[in-house]
Amino acid sequence: MFSLIYSVENGGNLPVGHKNFAIEVCRRLKRCVLLQQVFLPHSDIHHDETTVFHSAAELRALYELFGGDVALKDHLQVELAQVLVFAEAFFGNQEPEVSFSIGEIVDDPTNIWLPDMHIGVRTDYSQFADGIRRVRREIHEAMKDLAQSWASDKTSFDDILERELAAFGPTRKVALGQWFQKALKSEPDPMSLLDTSMPHVYFEYKALKIALQNRGVPELEHGREIGRFWDWDRTREIPYHKLSSYLFAAVVRRVSNGAKKIVDRGLMNDIAAISTYAPYMNAMFVDRTCAELLYEEPLISDLDYRAKIFSLKNSEEFIVYLDEIEKNTPDIVREFAIRIYNLE
Repeated sequence: MFSLIYSVENGGNLPVGHKNFAIEVCRRLKRCVLLQQVFLPHSDIHHDETTVFHSAAELRALYELFGGDVALKDHLQVELAQVLVFAEAFFGNQEPEVSFSIGEIVDDPTNIWLPDMHIGVRTDYSQFADGIRRVRREIHEAMKDLAQSWASDKTSFDDILERELAAFGPTRKVALGQWFQKALKSEPDPMSLLDTSMPHVYFEYKALKIALQNRGVPELEHGREIGRFWDWDRTREIPYHKLSSYLFAAVVRRVSNGAKKIVDRGLMNDIAAISTYAPYMNAMFVDRTCAELLYEEPLISDLDYRAKIFSLKNSEEFIVYLDEIEKNTPDIVREFAIRIYNLE
C-alpha cells in the first residue's frame, strides 16, 4: 500500500487494471488520516523493504508523514512479548492472556492530534541495502529448494502444520546451541557472547532467565526450566507462531498442488508481517496471494485475529470500509480537521 501511494503521489506506474482504485484509495486514506480516524503504522519490515527500494529516502518520508506519525515496535519485539506472556503463565501455572491492545505494539501516541507541520531527517540507509538483498536472496533460494521438495513429495497441509507447530522448542534449542558453539570457537573471550550479532533466540533466552530470576528460581535451574517451557505443548497457541505455522502450511499446500510463483522474495516478510501484527490491527492491506491463503480452510476457521484482510482482489470492499470510517467521524473532529489541515 505504501508503494502504491508513492506511485500515485509521484506519477509512477500503477497496477494494471487498478489505476482508478489506486488514485481513489490514496485520496480516501489521506482524508481519513487527517480526520484523525486512522493511522497507517510502519514497522521494521517496511523499513527493510524500503531500504532496497529505488527511492528509499522519499518512500520512507512519505509513509512517516502520510501514515500519521506512528511506528510499530519491531516484529521480533512483539513476538518476544507474546512469548514472555506464555512463559510467565507456564512458570506460574496460570492461563496465558495476551493483550491485543494497539498500545502494546506502537512506539508513539495514537490518540493525539497530528501536527500541521512535519520535521523529518533524510537518513541514508543505503549502506545496508546490499546486505538486505543478500539475505533476501539466500532465503529465497532456500525456499525455492524447499518448494521443489514439497512439490515432489506432495507434502500435506496437516503434516506441515504439525511439523511447524511442534518446532517451537526444538528449533530454539538447536539455534541457541549452534550460536554458543560458533561464538566460543570464534573468540575465546566470553565477552564475545555480547557481540551485536546475537541471534534473536539468545535475547529470548536472556529474557526468560530474567523472568526466572525475578521469580527467585536458582540460576542453576534456569536452563532446565527454559527447556521445559520451550517444550510446553501450549506454545502452539502463541499468536504469531500459530499464524505463521498455518500460513506456511498453506503455502506448502499451494506448492504441492502445482503453484509455481507463490514462493517469491517477499513471501517471508509478508508472513512475518501478518503473523505479528494481524491480531492487533483493525485492518491490513496485503498481497493478493496472502489474502487468498487467509480465506482458505482451515485458516479462516481456526485462526482468530482482529484485522480485516484486504487486497487488490477485494479492493472495492476496502473503499467501502474507508467510506464508513470517514462517515463516522464526529462532527466536532471533522470541523477542526477542516480548519487545521485545509480539508475540502
